[in-house]
Amino acid sequence: MKRRLFCVALVSVCALSACASLTERSLSAAWGQWRHGSQGAAIDLASAELKRYLDANDLDEKEVASTASQAFETLEETPLIDGLSQGAPNALKMLNSGPSTLVKELQKDLKSDESVRVMRGLQSVKNLSLQENALQVLAIIYRRTPYQDTLNFFPSVSPALRSVSVKWAALTTLKRLTKNE
Repeated sequence: MKRRLFCVALVSVCALSACASLTERSLSAAWGQWRHGSQGAAIDLASAELKRYLDANDLDEKEVASTASQAFETLEETPLIDGLSQGAPNALKMLNSGPSTLVKELQKDLKSDESVRVMRGLQSVKNLSLQENALQVLAIIYRRTPYQDTLNFFPSVSPALRSVSVKWAALTTLKRLTKNE
């Protein structure tokens, strides 16, 4: 009798923990939804995460959206030297090193601590509909540490507004990826 009760209790605990993980607020939960074809559910989880950042930092979503949109416009109109570039890239050298060179550069931008590099990477993913970068885009939304602005790309903007604007841009990029399937 005790053995049966133990088995029933164990099954109940496992079932409850499995159900609890369906509403988990984590990158792995959102990525699992995205990877298994539930992009809408992944976007809902990411939107809820962004909402938590907005509320925690007492930011207005319109102000965040405006800041991110202005950043995208600046990137479209103005070439930015990020201090890492020594000049124009050598096209022949890049062709000889293969297409993975561009992929590596995009990955570095998306994983960067610098807000301008992340925005540049998001813009590339968004404009080129690079679905294979969905995990990195989700990771930007779930990132806990704020983004730096050593290049003064976001002048007179608080660190909280800057970081949440990057997260908002990542969410709009993710939404764009679902429209282009």
